[in-house]
Amino acid sequence: MLTVERLNTKFKSKWKWLAGSLTVLGVLAWYQFYFMGIVEVETATAALGTIGTSVEEVGYVQADEEYDVLAPVTGYIGRQPVERGQEVGQAQILMFLDSPDTDLQQETTNEALNKVVAELDNARNNRQVAAYDLADAEKNLARKEGLLSTGAISQADYDGIKLSVDRFRSQVSAASDIVVSLERQLSALKKRQVAAERKTEQLVIKSPVAGTVLYLPLKAGQLAVMGTTLAKIGQKGPTKVYVDIISDDMRYVALGQKVTISSPALEKPLTGIVSQIYPQAYEKTSALGVEQRRVRVIANLERRENLQSGYEVKVTVDTQSRDNVLLVPREAIVLNPQGEYEVWIVNKQQQVESRKVKVGLKNRVYAEICDGLQAGDTVIVGRKGQIGEKTRVNISKRS
Repeated sequence: MLTVERLNTKFKSKWKWLAGSLTVLGVLAWYQFYFMGIVEVETATAALGTIGTSVEEVGYVQADEEYDVLAPVTGYIGRQPVERGQEVGQAQILMFLDSPDTDLQQETTNEALNKVVAELDNARNNRQVAAYDLADAEKNLARKEGLLSTGAISQADYDGIKLSVDRFRSQVSAASDIVVSLERQLSALKKRQVAAERKTEQLVIKSPVAGTVLYLPLKAGQLAVMGTTLAKIGQKGPTKVYVDIISDDMRYVALGQKVTISSPALEKPLTGIVSQIYPQAYEKTSALGVEQRRVRVIANLERRENLQSGYEVKVTVDTQSRDNVLLVPREAIVLNPQGEYEVWIVNKQQQVESRKVKVGLKNRVYAEICDGLQAGDTVIVGRKGQIGEKTRVNISKRS
């Protein structure tokens, strides 16, 4: 009897142990089903707002209308009465050039001209003397003609006087030819003298406009070949920013669009407008060595602050903007294998559903949803684990 009771007690203990084990396994299975299968996701809410698109590139500042002052003749840099950064007036002297060739040309021309002037004066005097002699000889010949008719002189005497008249005429003609030749030489030398004087005047380099001396590349004593840049003058005017935009991004860039300029040199960004777009693209090699077709765009800034000519800046051109449209974070949008846009949403049962959507404008942060969602829908923007239709999720809202 005692043995039977002991067996019953042992049997009841095993049943209790077995029931407890089954209960634990059931709890574990329930936990696995309801918790371990849940994917943690990060979500955002589709909401109405404003979206804008832009084009960003690196540009540079040209703070003034710049004028290059070129060497009109070859010469050496002489005295420079101005310095870089100095304000100058129009026609103010910037520097003097020393040109041995120009000086020699002017000296040689002046010497030749003085010589011709002296020779011309002498030739004119000789022509005048010959003309006086001819006049006297012609008067004498006229008197001798009367004497010849009366027989007072012989024919031989008359012919001798007539021969002297012909000789004086030849002298006058020769003297006139010399005078004409020297006058031509004098005219040519005067032109050369004027050209030499102009070249000498060109040795005095003056500012073409009132402005600021931005650049003086050469120092005193250095040789400047004709056409070399001697100075760069900046005329005060609107500050301009030049930026070269990839031709593929030019579709929505237009005159009058707002431009934002940012730089470490600025306390806060500056604004301006697109004032000029070049009519033709050109080929430019990027910093990575890639050949690209780019279009130059110029923007006028409302003010300069402390930007100086040549500064590198970040240029943002606002190309499009839409208000009161439905927006979601851009990373919420994915492309399905069929090439269609879709988003994953979380329904009221905390389960995942896919929605095909029509997308409008996109920028780096947001995308416009034209169809497929409603304001207030919860979209998935990030997840830890794989998801599919009806997947249960644990939500963490994006801040």
